[in-house]
Amino acid sequence: MGLVVKWFFKDNPVPLYQWVAGHVPMVHPGPFSERLDVEYEASEDADHKHSGLRILNPTVDMSGDYKCQASTFDLELEIPRKLVVYSKPSNVEIWTQEVGDDSVRVYCKVRDIYPEPEVTFHMMSEDESDRSKLEGVDVVKTWDDNLYHAMVEVLVKEEELDGPTHFECEVTIPHTQVLVTNKTHYEPRAKVGAGKDDMVSGSEDHSAMAVVVSLAFLAIWRF
Repeated sequence: MGLVVKWFFKDNPVPLYQWVAGHVPMVHPGPFSERLDVEYEASEDADHKHSGLRILNPTVDMSGDYKCQASTFDLELEIPRKLVVYSKPSNVEIWTQEVGDDSVRVYCKVRDIYPEPEVTFHMMSEDESDRSKLEGVDVVKTWDDNLYHAMVEVLVKEEELDGPTHFECEVTIPHTQVLVTNKTHYEPRAKVGAGKDDMVSGSEDHSAMAVVVSLAFLAIWRF
């Protein structure tokens, strides 16, 4: 059969791992030389026993594209695989700041995450039955100590809000199931002008009613 299995990392033409059926696996010198488990058995079948790759204590620098090359005397196959070693964010913070008389700016800060995250904003009704994605978001990402950080913000007109609103910051890592969210509650401000008009109208109505009642009482007294 002559089965030979080789594992490659990214574009390196030198395999990091090689196994010839019936022999002990070999690890080539390099950053993986102390991190691969040569005793790992992917199957009890002798023809597949050491075909798998097991990395001990993987770190973020080992993320990337891998390729398994299996060959025999008659056939050769290549199978790509992607490995994502990720770090969840240490903190996702969201808050709002009123801008002028008619707008609110929503902020979200994400700390210590890897690899580069995707951050989106959503707006939802108080009972969360109506949820929509916010557009026009500004994102600034930085890199420090092998981790990403992000500051995200968006400006929303209060006229677009239908009463009390939840703003949600959603953080995801591509090619993983990582999903971290945080949200904040916002109460739209009342229109000051409309409030005054309502108060004046109410006072006038109250005064007119008092006059009518007084006149009616006077008429009864005179009778």
